[in-house]
Amino acid sequence: KYNLIQTIHHYDYALELSNRNTLIRSHINVDTGMSRFGIYLHHSKEQVAVVQEIQKIGSLPNVLVEGLYTHFADADNPDSNFTEYQYQLFASLSEELHGQGLHDLVLHACNSSATIRFPKMHMNMVRCGIAMYGYPQVKTKLDLQPCMSVFGKVTDLRVIHIGDTVSYVRQHEAKEDEVVATISIGYADGYLRANTNKDFFLYQGKYLHQIGKVCMDAMMVNATGTDLKIGQFIEIFGKNKTATVVAKHTKTIEYEVLTNLSSRVKRFYLK
Repeated sequence: KYNLIQTIHHYDYALELSNRNTLIRSHINVDTGMSRFGIYLHHSKEQVAVVQEIQKIGSLPNVLVEGLYTHFADADNPDSNFTEYQYQLFASLSEELHGQGLHDLVLHACNSSATIRFPKMHMNMVRCGIAMYGYPQVKTKLDLQPCMSVFGKVTDLRVIHIGDTVSYVRQHEAKEDEVVATISIGYADGYLRANTNKDFFLYQGKYLHQIGKVCMDAMMVNATGTDLKIGQFIEIFGKNKTATVVAKHTKTIEYEVLTNLSSRVKRFYLK
């Protein structure tokens, strides 16, 4: 219906596509070391079998093979040996296919990190992912900006006193009088419970520390010494405090922080 280009990772799937009796554009995925999808090519000795399988796919009446690709497993690593190895496997295969008559294929291998680090591996096309969100995983001189800011609304304010505790299982105890602000974001929105007692937020140049267990629909921050008011918004992450900070708190990567945001979070798109 939409003329989408299918990715093919083995002959059986290609055959299913062909049997639909509609011409399907496709790119063939080759597994050179990711061990996730693709025709298995972890060693040069497997190249003959891979060429044969690709030729079988190309001979199907309703499958138009337009491209060939692989995916790097370790392009973030300063040690580039494995990435170089994957690239050589893929380059050798593409040369063999060219010699067998498969010309003008779109060849691509580079994710964000490889796109930045290895220009010689760009081939016909690159596949930037996390860098497009403003979070490159390797050093770069490119002025990449975070693509989104996430805000939570202040829904309640209260003063608690010495010995008072906050949230489930009472993991924060006040050592002095504190102003507690309740913010309307929680783990059902994608703000991970693992942030409990680790995260912070910036408001008028001051650090507001997250306190107590993160709840399903809310979390609390220490707003002592601020003029924060009910109805105001604070930035959970974005331009001032990036998703990288949140990722470090929860020992994960920016991708997980960004993609965890649930459909409950309202989206506003700016041109």
